[in-house]
Amino acid sequence: MLDKENRSANPAAQDVGFFEVARLLDRLEGISGAQARTRCVSRWFDASAERRASTLPLFRVLLVAETDRAFYVKEERLAALTATALGIATDSACGRRLQGWLDPARSGGGDAMHATAGNLSAVVESVVALRAPARAGGVAGRPLASRGVDAAMDVLAAGAPEFHAGRGARSGPHAAVLHGLLSRCSPVEAKWLTRLLLRDLQIRSPCADVR
Repeated sequence: MLDKENRSANPAAQDVGFFEVARLLDRLEGISGAQARTRCVSRWFDASAERRASTLPLFRVLLVAETDRAFYVKEERLAALTATALGIATDSACGRRLQGWLDPARSGGGDAMHATAGNLSAVVESVVALRAPARAGGVAGRPLASRGVDAAMDVLAAGAPEFHAGRGARSGPHAAVLHGLLSRCSPVEAKWLTRLLLRDLQIRSPCADVR
């Protein structure tokens, strides 16, 4: 298990941007076969000394479903938390898009929503794309470090009972932590942050083969 006690203390972990991780995950999503994905991850680590020095913190993000962290948050609540964290009004176009992530007919998004209906991470990506540039740093212009994402997920996991019970959707640490993350996310980072919180990467086995 990749737990807290096994984290790397190497400060180089701060140099690995979450944007790099999100782009890797995007690339892996388009690759078929465990061996091909494993080669892709191996090449990604080999290309950077900072990545190799930060293996454990990076794997805590990449293999979130293998850690002891559980968020107990489902898509509907995460959609509401995302809207709150981004300051999106429920009656706005983006608010309707998030509320109607499962059903494009509810969102008022028209034909464009059919491609992302039922996929909250894709909906979040499309919403952030309307508000933030494609480069790392998002609207805040301050790129996220993977270690910062790892630490934020610890905070959210510690508050998992409130997530599960539906408390704190409009205030409290959950929205504040998500705001701190999402305001610094590019669209692709927001997509994969959503998937991480849902523990839905669907690439665990290929990555787990990498040593």
